[in-house]
Amino acid sequence: MVQRTTHPPRYSEAFPRVSMGEALRGRKVGKPDVLWRNRLGHAVGFATLDSPEPDTIVMSFHLQDLPYVDGADGDVEIAVEYKGSTQSNLRPFAVCKECCRHIDVIIFAGTEWLCKTCLCLSNRSTLIDPVVRITEELEDIEQSIGEGRPNGMRVTRFEMLQQRHDDLLAQLRGKPRRGASRDYQARIDAEWLPRSSFVIGHLGGEWHEGR
Repeated sequence: MVQRTTHPPRYSEAFPRVSMGEALRGRKVGKPDVLWRNRLGHAVGFATLDSPEPDTIVMSFHLQDLPYVDGADGDVEIAVEYKGSTQSNLRPFAVCKECCRHIDVIIFAGTEWLCKTCLCLSNRSTLIDPVVRITEELEDIEQSIGEGRPNGMRVTRFEMLQQRHDDLLAQLRGKPRRGASRDYQARIDAEWLPRSSFVIGHLGGEWHEGR
């Protein structure tokens, strides 16, 4: 049973969310579905996305209970509009069903998939100390390339991350690293996956992944 918190986070990164830009890139490379994980790496939800029409995305989703929001299952139809100065650089935007704003990211925070403005959510980076933000980015980079260039990573990407790591260390100016306080530790990250590459079942409260 998930233990409830009395102070739910008020930033978008704590909730399951879908970026229209990431969804489009995922479809182009054969990764149309999304798996959400918490900061410990545990799966907390998934969704399959289909586009029966160019201006519509149909998302079927399943979300487990989180300490600050009830789980849910359902299907949602997302209106999509494309904007850009030319045909070659059109970007997809979801249309928030509450305020009709054109947004890149839609978020589930308890009842419906809406924009962060309608949900009164901030960006986490504006709420945490800069040292915490730098610490977390450093740790992400070190987890990715701490043991050298991973198989499949381009040399240019590897060198870019090395340079970013050096720049972040310089920004710390000798200050000790610091983690986020309890109020800002919740984080849900999205991973885009091929539809045929995973099977997820919710059995006895446990998630099982595999082919």
